[in-house]
Amino acid sequence: MKLLILVLFLACLLSGCGGSPDDLATDSSATAEASISSDTFSNSDTDDLPMESVAIAIDQAGIINVGMSLTDVYQWFDSAQVQKVLEKKSANNAAHVYSLLSTEAVPLMILFVSATDTITGIIIHNPAYQTEKGIGVGSTFSQLSREYHIASITATKDRQVIATVEELQKKEIENGKETTVAVKFELGVDSGSVLVENNAVVPSSIPPHIQITRIFL
Repeated sequence: MKLLILVLFLACLLSGCGGSPDDLATDSSATAEASISSDTFSNSDTDDLPMESVAIAIDQAGIINVGMSLTDVYQWFDSAQVQKVLEKKSANNAAHVYSLLSTEAVPLMILFVSATDTITGIIIHNPAYQTEKGIGVGSTFSQLSREYHIASITATKDRQVIATVEELQKKEIENGKETTVAVKFELGVDSGSVLVENNAVVPSSIPPHIQITRIFL
């Protein structure tokens, strides 16, 4: 049932987007997907995770990382655990979206895969994945701000609230331009209910009990 709900939702959600986590974070329908969060899982759901690590780092979720080939994923997960939920082709590119499941068919994460079968983005839903300081889906904003130095909290045009932290971001040069690569924590609060100044959310206006609903890599 969990898999069916996830597949139906993603097919509807992503049918009009570009196929990257950044695109998804600014899609008006993306907020609804926050329901696939810690409340979706029981403690026993993650006992069978087929990996040595569930650590979250920059561009990394356990043994899965941005830049990895989809072929490499099959070294750790069998074909029943790697479910394609969307394929979108255009004149210039192709986007493939996969749901990665545990051996008990519990959703672990969403993988965005390029036409060359390279993972270009990851969305983590499963609370078993955590940073080295124990922050993951289901952690509160209070816990996040206590363990890390908040770098930014932004409000998207579709009223999502996205936080980054100084310890989990880095600078890279891409096409001659400096860009910031960061772990992005989506908070389960509508930006209309917090104080926003120039698209930046005032941290003190976020209730401390608000939970992280998804993590973008």
